[in-house]
Amino acid sequence: SPRQKLDAIIVLGENIKKGFGPKEIRQDIFHLSPYSKANVLAASILYLKGVTNTFIFSTAHTAGKSVPSEAEAMANHFRKLLQPLPNIAIRNRHLYHVWAQKGLHWPLIILEEKSLSTSSNAREVAKIVKSNKLTNLGLLTVDFHMPRSELHFKRHGINARTISTQDVLQTVLPGIKDKFMTPQMLDQELRRERIITAVEKILLGATATGFLARLTRK
Repeated sequence: SPRQKLDAIIVLGENIKKGFGPKEIRQDIFHLSPYSKANVLAASILYLKGVTNTFIFSTAHTAGKSVPSEAEAMANHFRKLLQPLPNIAIRNRHLYHVWAQKGLHWPLIILEEKSLSTSSNAREVAKIVKSNKLTNLGLLTVDFHMPRSELHFKRHGINARTISTQDVLQTVLPGIKDKFMTPQMLDQELRRERIITAVEKILLGATATGFLARLTRK
């Protein structure tokens, strides 16, 4: 995981995946798939490491209007994970000094709630980045999604440092990533990503995948 301070970390959700469609996500207590939960846990670890105090959670209502947007659901889970920290820090003098030395403040959370695909994630986040004059950025997502997300964000002028969710979890909590994603799940998603990448390389391919995403994520 990066050690230097970043202006912000962009956190991408991975809700609509094989075995985790809108119905399953609506039924989940956090309205998130295991992939999105893993991304949020990695974000909380990076916050505690002092990498940044600003997080941009991106993606709209992938599971329907009856539940929070994916960005809001991730932000709610993020807050829940960090909720005990202020009281713990006050009671534990050593932790309080460590927190102060890292320059940690309660995180600033920015929601991007318009996008329904990776390409629109990049387009909408680019607007936020520009309006807030953010330059030194991290892009947090699971391994199989990293190449395509990095490509789309670069197309929209964002040269963010990609951060692997699995690497962050493995460094701090060895083995915990297996609780969120099995090797079989990852193999399936990697094959899916390769197909989408191939489609998006053809003329109007990105438009077609974006249109399909809008049809299936309502």
